[in-house]
Amino acid sequence: MNKQIKTKLLFILGSILLVTFTVAGCNNSKEEKTSTEVKTNVPPPPVKDSIDTANEAPGNDVKPQ
Repeated sequence: MNKQIKTKLLFILGSILLVTFTVAGCNNSKEEKTSTEVKTNVPPPPVKDSIDTANEAPGNDVKPQ
């Protein structure tokens, strides 16, 4: 008889825990909801230098006059 009471008690406590999680998960009140959105900034594309090309040596852009 003691085992039946313990089993029923565990079942009741487990059910209460499950209902608690369900109510907490389905609480979608928009007034209380605060969202913290993280906005990521995309860095600008790198500036193309003479180092980026294979046909030009660096530093040959300026010709003496």
